[in-house]
Amino acid sequence: MLKPSLRPAQQMWLAIALAVAMTALMQVVGRPLQTAAAPQGILSFEFAGTVPAAQAMVASWDANARAAAGLSLGLDFLYPPLYAAAIALACLAAAAQFAARLGRLGRRLAAAI
Repeated sequence: MLKPSLRPAQQMWLAIALAVAMTALMQVVGRPLQTAAAPQGILSFEFAGTVPAAQAMVASWDANARAAAGLSLGLDFLYPPLYAAAIALACLAAAAQFAARLGRLGRRLAAAI
């Protein structure tokens, strides 16, 4: 049986670090998208609710902001697996630290994620 190169605690901290780094990167990439029409940047666009509202947001962005929007939407696909892995690994780490009953709950929560 092959041994993993990282111990579970190291895997957890790596996943948390990657999730935090992705959060910071998305904040930097999303700054040019904050306009009067899109005060929350890409989140405003994602929750626009109507086509005219979305069109107004896109119209408020210059060419660089539109490129940033594309990058932000692409990065958005990587974000859920990163934070899900961080949460799942944290559940496993917590399960290892607690009594059998809570440990089983932690393993089940990790598997559910």
